[in-house]
Amino acid sequence: MRHLRKHIGLFCGVFLFAATSGLAQDPHYTQFFATPYLINPAYTGVFDGDLRLSTNYRQQWMGLASPITSMVASVDGKLFNDGVYHQNPFNVGLAFQSDKTLNGALSSNGLTANASYHIPLDREGYQSLGIGLSGTYGKRNFNFSNMASASQFTSGGFNLALPSGEIAMENMKPHFSVGAGVLYCNSKPEEGSFFEIGVGAYHLNRPLQTILYEGTSVIPMRVSAHTFLQRYVGSDLLLDGRLLYQLQAGSDYLLGGIALSKLLEEDPQGSLIGLGCWYRTGDAIAPYLFGEFNSLRIGFTYDIQLNDIRKPTAPVTTIEFSLQYRLRSK
Repeated sequence: MRHLRKHIGLFCGVFLFAATSGLAQDPHYTQFFATPYLINPAYTGVFDGDLRLSTNYRQQWMGLASPITSMVASVDGKLFNDGVYHQNPFNVGLAFQSDKTLNGALSSNGLTANASYHIPLDREGYQSLGIGLSGTYGKRNFNFSNMASASQFTSGGFNLALPSGEIAMENMKPHFSVGAGVLYCNSKPEEGSFFEIGVGAYHLNRPLQTILYEGTSVIPMRVSAHTFLQRYVGSDLLLDGRLLYQLQAGSDYLLGGIALSKLLEEDPQGSLIGLGCWYRTGDAIAPYLFGEFNSLRIGFTYDIQLNDIRKPTAPVTTIEFSLQYRLRSK
């Protein structure tokens, strides 16, 4: 019976793999602003500080048989920063992404290198126009060590010591993907307002990836358009508004919301706490809780499902954590 459940699990996993590969959807994060270079490589190096360490962890649809776990960890920083401009011209970064489902049997990993160059539009560099490039080396894997296939069925049941026979899925080939983006930033510290707008595109070279038994499939281009406005609404209150539109493989969504934070110290680079809420069209509402303590920022969201996935009898939940740490020079 245990082997039979594994065999059924393999069937479900292959079905899920076929569905996700056919749509070729990249993973998405509710806290996209915690890892902004995933929507636009021009965001590399756009932060207050010299070096930034970031990570996002998301568990989607917990309560179902095969929840999806997504994780990204990255580092980005500013090169040749002499402090002349508000936004440093040259910036580079590196990010590792991983997505797993079916208890880790099906996984997708990628290593991305990002670079950006921002042209100052005024003397101080409070206004800048940036371009960014990214290159990703990615690979999907299917681990049959804890799974059973039809070729492993014998008169005594499933024998996992036998070859799985799933050669195409055991030898998935890696792929290389290229992305680019443009970003306009307008900072007015004396007025307490900050504005950004941009667009990014990924898989511009239409890379091929292994898909089941059909050989390869083209990964369709993903386009992201986004805007951000932050403004002081009091001596110690900050109001953020964000909007993201993403399109890939004929499927699109709009994700937006607002967040209000309160400074706990007079120094604007000090500590703060805040609350917010995000809405993704046709999918979920996500309350947002966050705090920043000196250079460490922590965020948590909980997706309240609005789609049909909420109908099963077992509770289905999606949570996401983000963590950022920024290093500043004296």
